Amino acid sequence: MFQSKSLHKIMWVLIFISLISLPMFISRDWHFMVLSQLGITIIFAISFNQLLGQTGLLNLGHSIFMGAGSYFSGLILLKVNGGLLYIPLPILPLFGGLAGFTLAAITGYFSVQRAGMIFAMMTLAMLEFVNSFSISFPSVLGVMTVDNTYHRTINTNFFDFDYGSRLSVCLIVMIWLFISLYVSYNFLQTPLGKMCNAVRENSSRAEYIGYSSYMVRYLSFCFSAFIAGIAGTLFVINYELFSPEVFSLREAFNILSATFIGGIGFFLGPIIGASIFSLCSILLSNSTEIWPLYQGLILMIFVLYFPRGCLLYT
Repeated sequence: MFQSKSLHKIMWVLIFISLISLPMFISRDWHFMVLSQLGITIIFAISFNQLLGQTGLLNLGHSIFMGAGSYFSGLILLKVNGGLLYIPLPILPLFGGLAGFTLAAITGYFSVQRAGMIFAMMTLAMLEFVNSFSISFPSVLGVMTVDNTYHRTINTNFFDFDYGSRLSVCLIVMIWLFISLYVSYNFLQTPLGKMCNAVRENSSRAEYIGYSSYMVRYLSFCFSAFIAGIAGTLFVINYELFSPEVFSLREAFNILSATFIGGIGFFLGPIIGASIFSLCSILLSNSTEIWPLYQGLILMIFVLYFPRGCLLYT
């Protein structure tokens, strides 16, 4: 047992060193942006798989919580730039996670009362409502961007560290990627994480032995939203932009595809799937204007020939 725990700690130390060292081998700004986007997508996919793969809930409106983290963090960043608040930039994703958690705590009260198709359609309806609201009232949920300056460098210094470079942003993303991986993995090892799997497999049996399926789904819903809010904040830090497009059905399709390609129900599944999906999207978008068509073809191939994801066939 002691040896197993020691190996476990060594594994996480090696993962941390690998993630921190990876940006050091990159020199171009474009590569930094790609690596940062890849890390953000992996975090978002982990949060989505927490519901679909571990709890058995298909959340078609999961991007709402990423958007909540993005928008709330963007507003905080504007206050920090104005000198009204002081929050070091590396800590900002924590506030985005709390924004996603709070929104999930409110919406999850009624949405997780049912599972299956009813839950999927409920979350899709919430996504369409927020998307329509952002389009109808752009002054409330409109585009937030910057002009001729870097918002992440104004009043966000921490030990006089320069956040204007792509390297510093990439390091922040890698650190939070490690935190998300570590927290999500250990969450699944807790009794609550095991009960998420039990509810996924047979909710009636979980109820029979004394566990509340509703409460398990609710807590898993809130936890996944917290991780999604972290991804939303990192998106704002990376691009210094918030757009209502995050509430579109395309984002829901993208994260579903990334998770499905890697393998639903496996912890490594969304990591592998998000990496494949993101790199293919970047390469296709630079090669052709109809790259969404090829995205759909890739998903069709996996649905037909690799229905359990590529991880199961490796």
